[in-house]
Amino acid sequence: MRKVLSAIGVALMIVALVVPGVVLASPATTASRDLPATVVAPGAEFDVGISASGYGMMGQVLETLPAGFSYVSSSLDSSQVQVIGNEVKFVLMGETSFTYAVTAAMVGDTYTFGGIIKDADLNEYTVGGDYLIVVSSIPEPPPEVELEFSGSLAQRQRETLVDIPSGVTELDIILSATADIDLELYDGNIFVIGYRAKISSSRPTTRTYQGDTFAYSGYRGGEEYIRADGPLSRAYTLKIYGRRAGNYTVNVSYLPANPPPIVTINVPATVALGNPVTITVSATDPDGVGFIWFGVYPEEYPEWWPEEALVVVSVCTFADEGNIAFTPGWAGTYTVKAMAWDELGNCTPEAAPETAGFMVE
Repeated sequence: MRKVLSAIGVALMIVALVVPGVVLASPATTASRDLPATVVAPGAEFDVGISASGYGMMGQVLETLPAGFSYVSSSLDSSQVQVIGNEVKFVLMGETSFTYAVTAAMVGDTYTFGGIIKDADLNEYTVGGDYLIVVSSIPEPPPEVELEFSGSLAQRQRETLVDIPSGVTELDIILSATADIDLELYDGNIFVIGYRAKISSSRPTTRTYQGDTFAYSGYRGGEEYIRADGPLSRAYTLKIYGRRAGNYTVNVSYLPANPPPIVTINVPATVALGNPVTITVSATDPDGVGFIWFGVYPEEYPEWWPEEALVVVSVCTFADEGNIAFTPGWAGTYTVKAMAWDELGNCTPEAAPETAGFMVE
């Protein structure tokens, strides 16, 4: 599954991608392609990984580059590489893996790689693995929030500085003071970090509260910090307390929360074997939906299905809704896995896509 992202303003495009046919006579000969797990900027150079096995004493991998892409170099010796137009032939002499570098097209679009591997007897097999990549201008991330507070506190005076929203990342709070003044962090009325709080120490420590992990300098008396990678699971209130009267400066910075789009999958619960099934995936996001990807994965694969080809069918669209109708080839349980990206580049976590299932009976 690739993480892909659309360019803002690109016209609607839906691409249905079915795994290419594979020659099945010799399953011992295999090759697989690994493409970058991020969007590729127009004209950017990136590496493509190839792994191969079972080809015998000598083999060949013939890669067909998408239109507008250019070959740059390879980890193989130059004598093992031949470039003819958009086709690149790599001669293998025992290697089980290699990489090659290409530059992307200058036009934002969805592109497809193709390739075959030839064994020592010149039998041909399709290169499996990744084959889809999106070229797009990479949007700027949300701007970092930077705040500064300064003033003076009387002894035993407590002052509220700012509320820190939930979901923020890269939180960094730094206190500089002329006297013994402490940082304090609250979850509502719960004293979370500070002197005699739930997280309290006279020395630097890293502790967790309700799933949020904080690095805390300890109550050092005038020079303190609180940091968290986030995203924070809840909002917090930042305060300072004057154990002694003095002046202070507090700098606060963080990246604001940007949740991924909300993804909805519509698919029937059961489908009769031999009948088509229609799957629709939609997404919503206040920043606008930039891209949707979804694929269909069966719980069990027939023996003849190529090991490297996991997805049965997949769809990519630059719209806020995509759909496909296809006829499952065998009975069993199928899972639809879907991801979406907003126009700021935030996406559904690849490790936790939205899912829905259906049965073919």
